[in-house]
Amino acid sequence: MPSSRLCQLFGFWMLTSTLAANPPAGAPRLVGFAYDLDSAELLYTEHHDFRFENGQLVGDSVLYRRPDGEIFAHKTLDFRPDLFVPGFHTRIPELGYEEGLRHEDGKLLLFRRKNGTARMQSKILETQGDSAADAGFHPYVQQNIARLLGGERLDFRFIAAGNLGAVTFKAQRIEDREFEGQPAVQFKVRVGSFIGLFVDPLYLVYDPDTRQLLEYRGLTNMRDAQGDAIAARIIYPTTAAAVEF
Repeated sequence: MPSSRLCQLFGFWMLTSTLAANPPAGAPRLVGFAYDLDSAELLYTEHHDFRFENGQLVGDSVLYRRPDGEIFAHKTLDFRPDLFVPGFHTRIPELGYEEGLRHEDGKLLLFRRKNGTARMQSKILETQGDSAADAGFHPYVQQNIARLLGGERLDFRFIAAGNLGAVTFKAQRIEDREFEGQPAVQFKVRVGSFIGLFVDPLYLVYDPDTRQLLEYRGLTNMRDAQGDAIAARIIYPTTAAAVEF
């Protein structure tokens, strides 16, 4: 895993985001469990509370909890402007960190604050086709999963509010595996420029029948006490939707 210093050097600090899996069969809640990639220690849990209008997903409120249950971060998402590029706002109060995206006048306003004493920075991007941002990355993959299953490579623009910019991602199917004893498919996602040589790829595991995200491995948009990006393995057990919180 590349150091956070190297990621920051090449401008891809906090490039990727924790994914919000779409609720199975319209379930209003889902819990993800984030584990350290090396020690398998539970780092935090993410608790999604989805909102629907006329059967369509329109929003998600996410609480991030430490293993003892303490809330250390939260995020709100609005999928109404664009399912793949939702508006969102992530806050980690104890670090003073914020990042987000808003749709304004047909353009995208990205913003971030690195810590409590830093000023808020922002940048406007033009909207483009084949783009995804934050948790919209997951429905984008779902929408194109048939192409991935058929061996096609997806090239798309990923908009990273934490980087106030966008980069090309390349996704493709790799070897299949199992999840909870059931067949699953696995996709590898990497940065499509030379910087991809310095940043580890992401790995996504999906149920090929339901198209539900089961596991994510890679950098997240959560930070540790030193302000470094957290790399994690996040699993969405098939029983997690029933967990109360």
